[in-house]
Amino acid sequence: MMIVDILRHGQKKGDELTRLGEDQIEASAKLLAAEPFQRLLFSGANRTFQAACIVQLVAKFEGKPEEDFGFNFVNLLDLGGGRDTLLAEIKEIQTSGDTVARALEVSAYARGCRKQLTSALLELAADMQIKGQNRAIVCSHSPYSELAVPNPQSFPYGINEACWVRVRDRERLDHLGRTAPLPRRRRPQLGARNSSLADRSSSANEQSPKNPKQEVQRHRFIPVALAF
Repeated sequence: MMIVDILRHGQKKGDELTRLGEDQIEASAKLLAAEPFQRLLFSGANRTFQAACIVQLVAKFEGKPEEDFGFNFVNLLDLGGGRDTLLAEIKEIQTSGDTVARALEVSAYARGCRKQLTSALLELAADMQIKGQNRAIVCSHSPYSELAVPNPQSFPYGINEACWVRVRDRERLDHLGRTAPLPRRRRPQLGARNSSLADRSSSANEQSPKNPKQEVQRHRFIPVALAF
């Protein structure tokens, strides 16, 4: 069985993760790292690179994050009339149906994303098959990560920060809920992509925040099927 987990980045400010966003990704990474994986990818955006670096550190992944623009939506913004128009469109869809099917019906952007994301997944799966690999984690975006699902009528348009969609090649499951506690320790906020992983990993000895009580971040872990 081949599995691809498409993880949305955490809370952001601009194109960088906030401290909360880092903690959200760390919590998700601890769950995702419970199963071995051979590939770690990001969309090309800095915030997804930062998310991939956190996954890499938490999972002690020996490989390097790979850049794959097939998991990025930026080149499709014009289909939605630009960023501001697209954000308004997304809000309207989420208040009038909130399903991928509804988005595909009314949005050229959503249809373009579905085509591009499906192609990216099929290309990744083909490469993984050649290399004898069975699992990958991809750091991406939403609304985007969910648009290749085969059950658009029942699938929500948009997943929460640091949540992921699981794509399997031969299995289709219903929506499941997952809960991940935020970590008790905070690392310094990640910088731009040119800062080294060694600098980022040095934060492991960071002191706990003054208020040790942490909120629980709810995650929608959504396994779906896609014919690879």
